[in-house]
Amino acid sequence: MEDLARFSQAGWVSDRLAELLPFAITAKQSLLEMDSACNRFDYMQALLAQINAGEHAQS
Repeated sequence: MEDLARFSQAGWVSDRLAELLPFAITAKQSLLEMDSACNRFDYMQALLAQINAGEHAQS
């Protein structure tokens, strides 16, 4: 399947974002272990808010 077609698949998109965004390794592991793309997006949103607020150490 072409990558462009995969952008409509929430699971694929959330996996790629979890890989690429500047989260701590432990946060990435937690994200990739989640079964639900919606839960992954919610958790990523919270992590990004922490980074934006300067509260989260990046690694």
